[in-house]
Amino acid sequence: MNIPHQLETERLILRRLVPLDIEPFSAFMRDDEATRYMVFTTEQRTHDGAKEMIDYTISAYDTKEAVFVLAIADKEGKYLGSLGATPTENPTEIEFFYTLLPNYWGKGFATEATQQLLHYLFNNTDAEVLVAYVFPENSSSIGVLDRLGLTKIGEVTREGHTGLKYQITRTDYQKHSLG
Repeated sequence: MNIPHQLETERLILRRLVPLDIEPFSAFMRDDEATRYMVFTTEQRTHDGAKEMIDYTISAYDTKEAVFVLAIADKEGKYLGSLGATPTENPTEIEFFYTLLPNYWGKGFATEATQQLLHYLFNNTDAEVLVAYVFPENSSSIGVLDRLGLTKIGEVTREGHTGLKYQITRTDYQKHSLG
């Protein structure tokens, strides 16, 4: 999957991660409230673990092992969160995700950034379906998915956690984005 260097929205820049993102990402990873609906290992929730994740992503961008993760940044380039995508076992399906630092919750940034990600994925990949998984208690993320036109498919268990699977097809996306 081709990873863009940068995408823009009205208020945001979605760009590849840079070393300056390590500190805010590390603070995010060590914040139990911010990550309560995410599945990370104990090691990943440390400064060294977070740094290792960012370093690996940066070093892999233009390789066969590339990880599709972009920083969500304001127009000055300040890190606000991240989002990304990963292929699933189904060749016509891509899973996407998004996170924001707590200071930026409730401002519409997740919806704005993710809308641009969905646009990019449907216009630059062969994906026919985009999916997201969310904990049932995560009403804020469920609201983002609803605003973006995703449909709840049902409950799923992954990595020992029960969550909800949402999806949007290419056809439904086109209808939603024109409506």
